[in-house]
Amino acid sequence: MRLISIPAILVTFATLFSYISFAQGLSSCDGERYKTAVFDDVDVVRGVKFGEGTTIGGNDQELFMDIYTPKGDDETARPVIVLAFGGSFVSGDRLQLQPICTELAKKGYVTVSMDYRLYDLPLFPFPTTEEMIDVVVKSMLDVEAAIVFLDEDSRGDNTYGIDADWIYIGGVSAGSIATSNYAMLDASDSIGAELKVALENNDAIDGIGNSEPRVNIAGLLNYSGALRSSGFIDAGDPPVISFHDDGDEVVPYDGREIELLGQKIIYVEGSSLIDSAALAAGVQSELHTFVNSSGHVSYFNQPSTTTDVLNKSAVFMHDMICEGFTSVNDLKQILAVSAFPNPMDNFITLSGLTGNETISISNIAGKLMDNYSIESSEGLYVLNGGDLVPGIYFIQVKTESTIQTLRVIKQ
Repeated sequence: MRLISIPAILVTFATLFSYISFAQGLSSCDGERYKTAVFDDVDVVRGVKFGEGTTIGGNDQELFMDIYTPKGDDETARPVIVLAFGGSFVSGDRLQLQPICTELAKKGYVTVSMDYRLYDLPLFPFPTTEEMIDVVVKSMLDVEAAIVFLDEDSRGDNTYGIDADWIYIGGVSAGSIATSNYAMLDASDSIGAELKVALENNDAIDGIGNSEPRVNIAGLLNYSGALRSSGFIDAGDPPVISFHDDGDEVVPYDGREIELLGQKIIYVEGSSLIDSAALAAGVQSELHTFVNSSGHVSYFNQPSTTTDVLNKSAVFMHDMICEGFTSVNDLKQILAVSAFPNPMDNFITLSGLTGNETISISNIAGKLMDNYSIESSEGLYVLNGGDLVPGIYFIQVKTESTIQTLRVIKQ
C-alpha cells in the first residue's frame, strides 16, 4: 500500500486513517441497489462443484456451493458474497445460510453458501490443538478454492454474472473463523510453530503463508468469528465489519480458548480484538456489539435483529462499491483531522472538523464509551475525558462518506 508522508508533529499527536476510492462505482449503482432489497425473489443453483480435498480423517470429499442470484436481474457484473456456515468445525451444512443468502441476494448481490472440510475423527479422545489448527487450515484452503472457482468463471463464461473485482467473504461462527483467517493471514505474519506445521502439511499457498493471493478480497463479513491472532492484521488487509455478543460463551468476544464439549481446545482472539487491531493498523473496521449478551450469534435468532445486521452489512459493502468509501486495489491515506495533545490528561482538542461529523469513542476492546463530553468553540472541538480510565482509545469521526479513526492515549 502506498502511503503519503505525514508531518512529524502530527504523528506525535495522532495517527489518522481515512480511505477513499480512485475507481468509479459499478454502473449498476443507483442509490438503492446493494443497500436495500430491490428484488422480490431469488434464483438458486444448488450443488455446484468447486473443489475436492482430503479430510483430517483421510476421507476424500467433493466440495459444493449453492449460488443465489436476484430473480429477473439483467446485470452481468455483480459483487459476490461467499459465506461459510457454522458448527464448531464438527457439524453444519451450507443450507444453514439460505435465509442470509436469500436476503442479501434480494439486495442485488450474488451470494454463495459453500462447503468446507470438517473434523471427522472421533470426538473422544478430544481433538488436540494441532488437529483443530489443521482443520482450520483445510477450511481456509477450501475458502480459497471457492473464490478461485468464481474468479476463473467470471473471467471466462461468467455463468453467474459476477464482477471478480468485488468478492466479499465471510461466515457465521466457525465459518467466520475460516474466512477471517484466510482474509488476514499472509506471508509477512508471525504465525507460530503449530500453524506453520499445519500450513506446510497442507501445502498451503497463495496468500496462506507462502505467496500473494491470486484473488483480491474486497471485504470481510465477520459474524461472531475469531482469528488465531489479531496480530495477523496489518496495513492493506481487507476492510472488516464484525458483529458479536460481548459475553459469547462459544467464540470469545475478546481473547480466550474455545471449548468443545466443555474441553478447552484452542486459543483465539474475537471481534473486539480484531476491530482494535484493524483500527491500529489503519484497516477500515466496524464493530457492532450486542451488549450484556451471553448468547452465540444471538442476533440471527430474531427477525428484527437479523434484518438490522444484514442491512448494516449491505451498507458496509454498498459504500465501498458505490460511494467511494474505499477501493480494493488502490488505498490512499489522507490527513484531515488532528488531535492534541496526545497522550492526553483530561482534555484533547480536535481540529479540522466542519461540524457535520458524528464523533464516538471506543476503548481498545472495542466497547463504545459514554462517559465523556464534547464542546465546540471557534472551529475546535474539545473532548473532556476526565472520567475515562487511563489506556488506549479510538476516536471515530464519521461523515456521510468517510470514517476516520484517531488513536489516542489517556494518561
